[in-house]
Amino acid sequence: LFIAELPTDMEVEIVSIDPAPRTIFKMSNDRVKMLSAIDLLIPDSGAPKFIDALGEAADRVNKDKTGKNKEKGNYFPVFLIVGSAGVEGSNPRDYQIRKLYKQVGDNAITLHVVMQSSPVRSTDVAAGTNQIEIGLQLTKGTGGRYEAINSETRLSTLLPEYGKQIARSAIRQAHQYRITCQPTSSGAPTRVTAQTNRAGLSAALTLDGRVP
Repeated sequence: LFIAELPTDMEVEIVSIDPAPRTIFKMSNDRVKMLSAIDLLIPDSGAPKFIDALGEAADRVNKDKTGKNKEKGNYFPVFLIVGSAGVEGSNPRDYQIRKLYKQVGDNAITLHVVMQSSPVRSTDVAAGTNQIEIGLQLTKGTGGRYEAINSETRLSTLLPEYGKQIARSAIRQAHQYRITCQPTSSGAPTRVTAQTNRAGLSAALTLDGRVP
């Protein structure tokens, strides 16, 4: 239902984060193979690595935009992660968290999070605070959406909502113009404005092109 809402030309990658981040479906817009890959997502008894998965995804985007694949970097990545508020399997260092935040900001990534709590699962509630805190901070900082749910049945209606939101953002971002401002010798301008004179069209400015 989520995939059905996305533009058919949008490339998607599916990654499982339990017990470690691993690719289930490589980046492609092949809907037939994409839908078949969903059946490869199966329950696992290990602790999911929410933070590790975000770090790996952000690092991959950063390499695409700054390394030898930088010609592929003219896009606005969107991460949707469905996680658990239980025990987190990641054990990141402070520098890794700082790197994650920097790469998300530098590459105009939008993060959406669905965080599920299970009342029937006995877990240490405090152990799940790391991914909750990082998920909340990054969704707020990137203009994404954070939803906490208690029942898996909510996913069937919630994920299509995310799909619609991501599709709307993709349409707006596909009709953008980049404006580059060259500071004068007196220093950087204190204010930059732009407008359009086309009838019936309104314009909005963003600093990095991200339109959540």
